[in-house]
Amino acid sequence: MDHFSVAFKSFEDAIDTYSEVKSQIKDPDVVRTVNLMSFDKETQEKLLALKLGEFMGPVRSPQGFEIIQLKADFQITDMPLSMVKDSVYQALLHHKTAAALEAIVSKTSID
Repeated sequence: MDHFSVAFKSFEDAIDTYSEVKSQIKDPDVVRTVNLMSFDKETQEKLLALKLGEFMGPVRSPQGFEIIQLKADFQITDMPLSMVKDSVYQALLHHKTAAALEAIVSKTSID
């Protein structure tokens, strides 16, 4: 599981506690999109279940840990492979690398 169950009163409290980039508190219009493909399936499902204004996190992403708030409704649409090929490749590479590292670490014993 790549997220923690942490309860906060508000998105601002979560940012204030965890974020190294406090600009989200000073400027609530700061928006950065996230690529759902960069998260594991369980996290993707939880992100898709968020209602407008809700947030979750910290959540592990390729950039580190994220606190994510749904600021606008979105629509999932079909896209041509040429538009998503790099994102799919990066997500697959990330998941395969994490799995390989986990396998290596689990086989390593410390005496």
